[in-house]
Amino acid sequence: MSHEVITETTVGLLDGVAVAVGNVWERDYADADGTRRAGMTARLAWTDAGGTDHWEVAGAGSLLSLGTSHWRVVAVDKAPGTPGRVTLRRENPADA
Repeated sequence: MSHEVITETTVGLLDGVAVAVGNVWERDYADADGTRRAGMTARLAWTDAGGTDHWEVAGAGSLLSLGTSHWRVVAVDKAPGTPGRVTLRRENPADA
């Protein structure tokens, strides 16, 4: 499985989709199963193939569906005084 790390205030490519990462901090979020959690999160933003803008507050366990590809948030990390980062793992739809 493929892993990607995107640093806060930068843009990464996930299967050709530009995904921006911003606003890394601790707060409540829902994981892929809808379970409410508290922890480090990031605001992820992207535009789909049809031109629609999307954004999501994501933390460990969240799942991004980018067209036909799926990416699970493995971790969101931030050390004091440094930009945060999001680690994502590509998954097959059957794994999601």
